[in-house]
Parts: sequence; C-alpha cells; structure tokens
Amino acid sequence: MGRADGWVTSLPERYRPLAAAHDVPPPEGLETGLLQLMAVRAAQMTDCPACAKLHTRLARCAGISQDKLAALAAWRDARCFTPREREALEWIEAVAGDGDDHGGDGSPGGPPPIDVSHLAGRGGPL
Repeated sequence: MGRADGWVTSLPERYRPLAAAHDVPPPEGLETGLLQLMAVRAAQMTDCPACAKLHTRLARCAGISQDKLAALAAWRDARCFTPREREALEWIEAVAGDGDDHGGDGSPGGPPPIDVSHLAGRGGPL
C-alpha cells in the first residue's frame, strides 16, 4: 500500500525536503545499515524524537553498533566512521539542511542535486 497523496505537503515546512527525499528509492546496493545510519542522523537534525527512536532501533537490527550510534551527532570528529559512511552522512546533512526549506541548489524544497549512487555496491563493514 502506498502513502496517501499529498502526505509531504501536510508536514511542517522544515520536514518537507527530507520527506520528499525519503520517497526516492535508494540506489541499488545501498545496504540497510547505512540507510538507517543516515535516517538517524536526519532525525537528529530535524529534531524528530519519534523518527530517531524508530531508526535507531532499525539501525541496531541492521548491525550498527551502539558506539557508532552514540557518536553520530559528532560524526565528523569520531574515528569510527568509514569514508563511505562519511560521504553518506554528508549527503544526508545536505538533504536535511538546517531547516531553511531550500534544496542544495538554492531553490525551494527538494533534496540537493547530490548523487549518492556511487556509494552503492561498495559494501563493507559498518
């Protein structure tokens, strides 16, 4: 069953770009753990405790360590993240933005024009 039409427009403005990006299928080969790590970071940035709780549980189920989740808010300074994870976290921060309701190209709404397909198929330990 799909989502109801217009569900993104029913959200507060600050969540719309991230929600729209959430509907875009991830590149083939992007594993669940990495996707959940990105989702937890986005939830932190958008101040959504329900999302943070849900995606933290899903990340743990996908094999992401509790130590890594605990360091996520300071991922740029933490040594436990791989270069691939850092790329993905940088991308999700660009999508989640700072709540200014603009995409990365300066236009209103929508995720920034950043391609993460190169992350697919480069699996490895998370």
